[in-house]
Amino acid sequence: SSGINAESQSEAITELMNKIDNVEAEQSSTLSALADDVRAVTEHFTSTDAAIEEDKEDLSLISREVTIVSAEDRVRDQRCAKVCAGTTGRKTTNWVNYSSTAIYTDVDMSGCGFVSVPTITTSLDGTSRHWDSTGSSNIYSSTATSFRIFIKTASADVRGRANEYSYNIEWIAVGFTC
Repeated sequence: SSGINAESQSEAITELMNKIDNVEAEQSSTLSALADDVRAVTEHFTSTDAAIEEDKEDLSLISREVTIVSAEDRVRDQRCAKVCAGTTGRKTTNWVNYSSTAIYTDVDMSGCGFVSVPTITTSLDGTSRHWDSTGSSNIYSSTATSFRIFIKTASADVRGRANEYSYNIEWIAVGFTC
């Protein structure tokens, strides 16, 4: 009877050793997969770090390209300096009669994101006869989001002329966004 016990014990030990080998193989496979995942994450972080460093270099160039030396209220962080430009549109400018020889339009700059009044430069664009007008560089009621321009001519129907010749305001603003 002890021979059967010894044989059963030997089979049980062999079965147990096989189970241990299977568990070790599974653990080895799992550890190998985890090691692969760690390598992939490490490579991702390394490439992300490199991309961040490139972006930092690009941002440092931008902040050096736009420098604001004075402002309406105060000079802010130069990294927040921004150049924004636009037009009122050749066929879409909303000219309003001010007098028989003057018109005005309000210019929307809200898309720029300025937090204070920027420095604004303007010009009058058109297809003809705007060479004898005045006021295109005179800015009124400027805010962080808009300003007004008056145009005066010797012509009595200045609004009709503005529409006929596609008058519009071209503008560039430099200011702070934070």
